[in-house]
Amino acid sequence: MTNEYNPNEQNHPQGNGNNQGYPAFTPVSGYPGGGQLAPLKHSGLGIASFVLAIVSILALIIGIIMSVAAAANYMNVSPSDIESEILAGSGEEFAAFVGAGLLMMLSIGLSIIGLVLGIIGLVIKNRKKIFGIIGVILNALLILGLVLLMALGLALG
Repeated sequence: MTNEYNPNEQNHPQGNGNNQGYPAFTPVSGYPGGGQLAPLKHSGLGIASFVLAIVSILALIIGIIMSVAAAANYMNVSPSDIESEILAGSGEEFAAFVGAGLLMMLSIGLSIIGLVLGIIGLVIKNRKKIFGIIGVILNALLILGLVLLMALGLALG
């Protein structure tokens, strides 16, 4: 009987493993890397997020140092003397406080931008995510820390 059902023939039409009628498999030669996947590149937005986190941390540290140095000049001065100094002078003595506050606000702005860039860098496909993860963590911690510091200052002030 020539019309008999043979499951081996139906599932393996090439025969008994000798590859009859089918060409041997060869990888595509035009693929970059000779058929191997290229290594993933780092996310540019993740790197930018990480760099902004580092710059924000440095700006915050400089702002804290400036405010502590400026406050050290007024440790043993009475509040009435400070008030009379403000009313009588041009306020140049308090420029360090203003500069420190501006650096802290700049730090928050850079951290928000870095957080957004880091989140975008994390959702980009086919890129390494390590700088995005580090950038998101550092920027989020910096924003949270500065918000808590400002809330503490408002509560005590």
